[in-house]
Amino acid sequence: AHLAEAAAVDLPRRRRRAGDTTDEFVVVTEPDRTVVFVSSGIFDVLGLRPQDVVGRDAADLLDAEDAGRLPSPATVRPVERLLRVRRRDGAVRWLR
Repeated sequence: AHLAEAAAVDLPRRRRRAGDTTDEFVVVTEPDRTVVFVSSGIFDVLGLRPQDVVGRDAADLLDAEDAGRLPSPATVRPVERLLRVRRRDGAVRWLR
C-alpha cells in the first residue's frame, strides 16, 4: 500500500516529465472530460498555455463540428481520433 501511495503522490511530476519530453502535447482528463493535466507543448501547437486549459472541458479545445465526436465521459480507456482543434488565433489544425 505504501508503494501505491508514493506512486500516486509522484504522478503529477511523472506526467510533467513525460509530457514535456515530446514534440507534441499530452492532455489528461477526468472521466467527465475535465482537463487535469496538459503538457507545455500545447503552446507550440495551439498557442495556449497549460494553465489556459486545465479545469476546462476537453471539448472546448475542439472545433465545434468535432466536439460531438469526443468519446462519452464514461469511456475509461485511452482514445485516439483525428479531430480539428482551434488555435488561439482561430486557425484550425487537424490532430490525432
